[in-house]
Amino acid sequence: IASGIVVALVAPPLPVSGGSRCPRLPFGLCPRLWDSDHRPEHEVDDVAIYGDLAGRREHWPRWLLVCSVVSGLAGLGGSSVAARLALALCSGAGIGAYVSLEVFPGYAAMQAAVGLATCLCLAVLAVVHAPGLAPAATPAFSALVALLPLSLLLTFAWPPPAPWAEDAASPDPRLHVDAERDAGTDARAGVLVIHCCYALAVAFSAKLRRRRKGRTPVGGGPSASDGAASRIGNVATVEAFLLCLSLFRDAGPLGRAYSVFALCPVLLLLNLSEGRRYAPVAASVPLVLTATAFAEVFAGGTGARGAIGNLLGILVTLPNHLEFVKFLWAGGRRRAG
Repeated sequence: IASGIVVALVAPPLPVSGGSRCPRLPFGLCPRLWDSDHRPEHEVDDVAIYGDLAGRREHWPRWLLVCSVVSGLAGLGGSSVAARLALALCSGAGIGAYVSLEVFPGYAAMQAAVGLATCLCLAVLAVVHAPGLAPAATPAFSALVALLPLSLLLTFAWPPPAPWAEDAASPDPRLHVDAERDAGTDARAGVLVIHCCYALAVAFSAKLRRRRKGRTPVGGGPSASDGAASRIGNVATVEAFLLCLSLFRDAGPLGRAYSVFALCPVLLLLNLSEGRRYAPVAASVPLVLTATAFAEVFAGGTGARGAIGNLLGILVTLPNHLEFVKFLWAGGRRRAG
């Protein structure tokens, strides 16, 4: 039943022969992906509008998503850790292949890096919930974190191929609509988005494990496995928060500063005690705003009057924010005296 639901929702191309029209199937399923001339029907309009950049939009990679979801669902009911890990790796390989083909077409080096990162992420998700095996997820998670700077360096060492490079001599202007796009910047932004999503998935998984453990009546304090899962979740949460902030670096000074109001709830995924969980959220807002103000002052973009105003505003408001954060970190208990 689950496999059928996944196929219906993802709607991959079905190998049905005969006819060029889509039959009336539920959920918008269409086994025909070409017209009467046996050409993919998306090419006629998409190439005229977007050029050859749309040539990669084939639909067969959707079957990778179907296989990945089915493997992931099978891994949830796996009895042994080895079976769960094997199914998680299969699921990660499928998702990584789909993401790399869609985000980095023709960029083999980055496709391999994204596939490896996806396998590591799924391995961490599979092991972190296994009883007593959370410490085994630490090496895989460390490799996942280390893969981020390596992937960014990869975009400089082996730049992605320019999508218009092969047709640079063509007189047809339709094929050069995106010729001004910086392929390297797009590749780095794609790496940041992918690793941000993986960090959020790991942080949310560790948070669910802590919540489930907290509802289970187990005697004694937290075990080494619980501590390892909490540390993994905390590092993943901080990484996701920093990556989200970095993705707003091109939004202008106001966009970079005010984005923290929308992003600070991510820090609620930190594995802290119930009384302290709001302290990082409250601390992140003045910290980011203060850092942005200092950056504007030192950059000289605000002028003398603006610099004095920013400094005075920081001196007036920052002590109150610090006291409020201390109050939250103490669990909302007022200190005597």
